[in-house]
Amino acid sequence: MNEQEQPSTTDSRSIPIDGPEEQQEEPQPTVQIILQQKEEQESQSDEEHDEEEELVAANDEQEEMEIEQEQEQSDSESSLGYAIEFLFGDNDESMEPSSSKQVNETTEEVWEHVSDATTSDEEQEQDDNETATKFLQLEMLGEQLAQLSEKQASTIPRTKLQFEHDQDDASIKSGEVTAISPDNRQFLGLEDEVMRVMLQIDGIESNGDKSIRKERKALIRKAEALLAKMDEHKQHEWERISVGSSAGSTTSSSL
Repeated sequence: MNEQEQPSTTDSRSIPIDGPEEQQEEPQPTVQIILQQKEEQESQSDEEHDEEEELVAANDEQEEMEIEQEQEQSDSESSLGYAIEFLFGDNDESMEPSSSKQVNETTEEVWEHVSDATTSDEEQEQDDNETATKFLQLEMLGEQLAQLSEKQASTIPRTKLQFEHDQDDASIKSGEVTAISPDNRQFLGLEDEVMRVMLQIDGIESNGDKSIRKERKALIRKAEALLAKMDEHKQHEWERISVGSSAGSTTSSSL
């Protein structure tokens, strides 16, 4: 008999054949890490952009300042040229100094002219302020005269003045008013006030200003008119008392 084939005891399981070693894959980053990296990149990009904008703005500002300085220098040179032309005319030969010394002298003369013009403007402004102050003073003194005129019109016509008499014949010594009664003192006080205001008006110098001279003269005439009215009242009172005194003396002598 043929020998029976013995069943193979060999394991039918396939034995893996070692192939090329597979490369081990690296772990993939998580979503949170990816977002964080992206934010950092964007933040860095924003900072770089801001720095560039600041640099551009600084350069623009510097350029504007340089342009303004050049413009101011150009305007100053133009003004100086106009001033030189104004002082020395349009003669080209006179405008070309033969040396740096002549240029310096010309520049000094121009600046002296500009300084004189500035000083003249300041003096003119000061004169204008003084003129305005004088007009204000004259206006205030005019108001005082108006008040004294009202006071005179309301009191003087009713004032009965008294004059000193001679003790021997009871005649009036003179037409001078003295402070021997309340009415006399009121009359003399008002007269003194008018005189004081008139002296203040006369003390304001016109310095050649025609408008101030005209206003001052007008106020002086008003003050003189008030004094003239008071002199008329004093003369009237003196005549009234003189007539009465003469009549009394005649009556006494006839008796």
